[in-house]
Amino acid sequence: MASNESDSESTDNAAGLNDLAGHLLRLASNQAQLVFREHFKALNVSSLQYCAFAVISGQPGIFHGDLAGQLGTSKTVVTTLLKPLLEAGDVVTCKSRPDLRQTGYSLSPEGQRKFERLKIEIAKAESDLLGVLSPQEAFELMSLLKKVARVDEEP
Repeated sequence: MASNESDSESTDNAAGLNDLAGHLLRLASNQAQLVFREHFKALNVSSLQYCAFAVISGQPGIFHGDLAGQLGTSKTVVTTLLKPLLEAGDVVTCKSRPDLRQTGYSLSPEGQRKFERLKIEIAKAESDLLGVLSPQEAFELMSLLKKVARVDEEP
């Protein structure tokens, strides 16, 4: 028996998968990654690198561990994702006073210009991703996702 998209959807429904929040969040995440890749493939930036640009731009001199915490990832992952940004000169390191052992990160002038271009592209990607929703639905979805992700909670 040949399988098609309709069969796949009915199989998901029969298995109860479309009633599981985790399954639907995974499918939505897959869709978000696909849209992001389509918009950013020519810019050679991953979604996590975009997030690093955003955090560093808003907090020049941010420490390595603080950046990892804000990105919700490990320090090792931050090291890996920053390496090409440092090599390209988009991100620069700076020493913190009074503890010169601490390394902070800032965007170079070129990195800030690149981030301005990235912000335009992320707005287009977000529009494509949420385009199936009305403005009110998009607002409600964002509110609910923030609640589920617990991004507005105090640590």
